[in-house]
Amino acid sequence: MIEDKIQADIFLKVWNYYTELRGLLFHVPNGKKRNKIDAAILKGMGVVRGVADLLFFYQGKTYAFEVKTDVGTQSDEQIWWQGVVTKHGVTYYIVRSEEEFFSIFDKILKDAIH
Repeated sequence: MIEDKIQADIFLKVWNYYTELRGLLFHVPNGKKRNKIDAAILKGMGVVRGVADLLFFYQGKTYAFEVKTDVGTQSDEQIWWQGVVTKHGVTYYIVRSEEEFFSIFDKILKDAIH
């Protein structure tokens, strides 16, 4: 399954089944190929290479999820961004399936209650 499909399935399930959390999990569209003009405009607007696929803000904490296939690896920019944000308290995960994401996600929600 390609990364985009895994990510879309995750997002739609959160959107549809965790309605009270709508808007707290989202994607930053920073990874697609663009023409040079659009890329320059987006860079000037604040697009940063390597940002995780999904960000989740919950109970005053930030979680970043990088979606990969079973054989996918992080780019140099993704490794760099992971290092930058984890130094500032962001919890960063690499997930390789919808099941893995929801195992982590449900634990985040459960731990916040306690």
